[in-house]
Amino acid sequence: MDDGVVLEYEVEQHDREIVIDYRVLNETAKTVFLLTPLSGTNGEGIAPDRAYTFLDEQRVLHVTKRLWPVPDHMDVYMPEVPRMTELPAGCEYTETLSIGIPVQLSHPYMDVDKRTDGPRQSTGIALSVGYLTADDAKDLSAKNESRADDEESVAVDYETAAYGQRLLEGEVLGLQIGISG
Repeated sequence: MDDGVVLEYEVEQHDREIVIDYRVLNETAKTVFLLTPLSGTNGEGIAPDRAYTFLDEQRVLHVTKRLWPVPDHMDVYMPEVPRMTELPAGCEYTETLSIGIPVQLSHPYMDVDKRTDGPRQSTGIALSVGYLTADDAKDLSAKNESRADDEESVAVDYETAAYGQRLLEGEVLGLQIGISG
C-alpha cells in the first residue's frame, strides 16, 4: 500500500505463458493516473499488453508497468510518449497480462553486457505499476487534448511521468519461470 493506492495480483503459470491478473484500488480522496498502457516499440502506438521485464540480483523476475528515466550517458532519439489511465478516487482498475515463456527480458535501457545467452530460471516474480497523483500531474488539462488513438488513456510529458512517478510494488511470489535474453 502506498498513500491509499493498493496493488493486488495473482499469477498463473502455464506451459507456454504466465498470466498476471492485477488490480489497483484507489482508496484516496483524489484521482491517480496509472502509467498504463505503455507505448509499443518502433513507434507502434499503444500496446496494452506490453510490460517491461527484468531480473534483479536475486534472480527475481520483475514485471512492471512504469517509465524509466533515460540514463545520463545515453542519447535517446525519441523517448516514448507516456500514456496514463485515470483512476478516480474510490475506484479500481483491473488488467490481465499474458507473457510468453521463456520470458524475453525487456528493459528499455538495460546494459547489453548484463544480458546473458541461454535459458535461465527466475527464483520468483514480482509485479509493479507506476502512477502519478493528481498533484504530481498538475499540467494534465493541456495534455488531455492529445488523446488520439486511445480514448481510455491520457498523454503526459516524459519528464513528468518518468521522474515524478511513484511505484506500487507487489510482494515476490515464489514461482520459477524460464527466462531468455
